[in-house]
Amino acid sequence: MKTKHDYRYLKGSKRRGFLGGEASLWLADDHLLLLKSSGWADRWRESYGRFYFRDIQALLFCEDNRRRNWLIGLLVPTLFFLSMAALFRDFAFLFHLPMALLFLLIMAVHWFKGPTCIAQIQTAVQTTRLPYVRLRTAKKFNKEIIPLIEKEQGQFDNRHRNVLRDLAKHATTDSATPAVIPHKSSKTPPFNNLAHILAFSIFLAQAGTNILAFQEKGRAFSSLETLLFAAGLILITMALYRQSISRIRGALVWITWITFACVITFLILNFGLLIEIIVNAEDVEQIFSNEYEMWRMMARVNPAESPYLRILLTAKIICYGLLGTIGIGLSMKARGKNSDA
Repeated sequence: MKTKHDYRYLKGSKRRGFLGGEASLWLADDHLLLLKSSGWADRWRESYGRFYFRDIQALLFCEDNRRRNWLIGLLVPTLFFLSMAALFRDFAFLFHLPMALLFLLIMAVHWFKGPTCIAQIQTAVQTTRLPYVRLRTAKKFNKEIIPLIEKEQGQFDNRHRNVLRDLAKHATTDSATPAVIPHKSSKTPPFNNLAHILAFSIFLAQAGTNILAFQEKGRAFSSLETLLFAAGLILITMALYRQSISRIRGALVWITWITFACVITFLILNFGLLIEIIVNAEDVEQIFSNEYEMWRMMARVNPAESPYLRILLTAKIICYGLLGTIGIGLSMKARGKNSDA
């Protein structure tokens, strides 16, 4: 006969994924329940994990650098919008300054939430990551759960403290391997290659568009290239997320990261057209007086008249063509694989 449990949600334990999935932790009388939802990218699959207080061997909390990385990532668009506001003062109060202030506000929120951490729970058969992101909430969870564990297992003695000290030392000093190796029976989601195939297909299409752009670099080609670039950036980000949660290994992981780096590099290099326009312009102030006209001028640059654009298009054709072809092949080969691949 199954026993009904009254579960209470542990505040601060909910972590939302990039594509709609989430994980949360619930407390019952004699165990913890970890609820995971994969999100729409994996058809909203749910999984459950129970950790009975009598089986818990250790709770591990290790501060990481995610808060610093998030702040650096948010600093880039903040500086971009501030620089655009300095260049186009007529539009600064309408768009650029509000966007810069928005990113500054997000940075402040992330800072005041405190350091981030990696939280894990260990039993005799597995080590599972808990959905705690902030060290502050993880400490509150630790303070609440320790008395319940001691009620089942008895008070911690020096032997327990020595074991925890050795585990913590291993987690902080061994950077090449995880602090605790998960048990082989722990399940990881199978690899879903849909995002990879769509992303690399978009880059192949973009390579074809760049070939056609050699004949004419007009507004139509510029708009199509912009749409393909935006779609490719979104899909390659989704692909990175998919391979991270499935923990697939091998050449596909490297190709995906190299493609993402190429996309960001070409995004930066596209602003070289703006520098070329400024150098060849007779009236620089007129260019910066109308932001919309400036973007139109960049779209009307003809490859036959711009050596920089010819080099840029050639580099895009080579990179997107090779990476797209190799990426599709590796994605088809990696279909259905898991972390052991």
